[in-house]
Amino acid sequence: PHCRQVLHALPGDGCVMADMTERLPPALRTDIEKIISAYQAKLDKQLQELGKKKDRAFTKQLGDAFVAEVAHLMLEHKLNGSFDPNLKLPCTKHGKLCPVYPVRGSNVGGCPLKGNASGISCINWSERGSQAGSFGKGAVAWCTFMWDLLNDDLDWALLERTRHYRHPHLEVVLAHIGASVLPVVFSHSQLGLPCTRYRKYMLILFSPSLRWNSNAAAISMTSLLSSFGRKPAGSGSDFLQKTPKSEVRAEIE
Repeated sequence: PHCRQVLHALPGDGCVMADMTERLPPALRTDIEKIISAYQAKLDKQLQELGKKKDRAFTKQLGDAFVAEVAHLMLEHKLNGSFDPNLKLPCTKHGKLCPVYPVRGSNVGGCPLKGNASGISCINWSERGSQAGSFGKGAVAWCTFMWDLLNDDLDWALLERTRHYRHPHLEVVLAHIGASVLPVVFSHSQLGLPCTRYRKYMLILFSPSLRWNSNAAAISMTSLLSSFGRKPAGSGSDFLQKTPKSEVRAEIE
């Protein structure tokens, strides 16, 4: 609800959809949920036998297998014509059914390029999160995002996640449509912001005419920081200490 309030407060007339997982075709979602349950059962059995709460190596192994199976499943549904480019779902911004997938060139000043910038939940991969990997509680949302990338006729996409996110999973799903994934990890503090928070950013290029560099397999950290790098003038605690306590308390409450 809080994130939705933030989106509602943004200028412009962009839609705010209620539940992104409703984009999955019902039959595909049912199949995905069955696969998630099966892999979760395998993990639970392993942990029970070992007497552990977590097993990172086994979770990673299962996650790789899960992604490969889901990728094959989604490709089958894509080839069978399950994707509906004219899909409409409830929009909380306009109080009606609105198109989920924008038409190329609409609302962007006639620009011929079409992109997707997203940052879905990181809890399954973060150090302080569940560490459940690809088939954790956010698996259906992740599969929905992959379904969009596979079908939405995009030229590019930008994804932001925790630095432990396994970007090869993107490559497994998107290999069938020839997309390239360029990852880079950096902290806000390297861009001049008073916050040490390392994140992984992945630029996904779908169009053959779009390439970061014909000779590069990944985005160069050196070139990135030479263009955008800055040193923070202070730390987060500096700003916090200078903020009136009443404002801090009001923000927390």
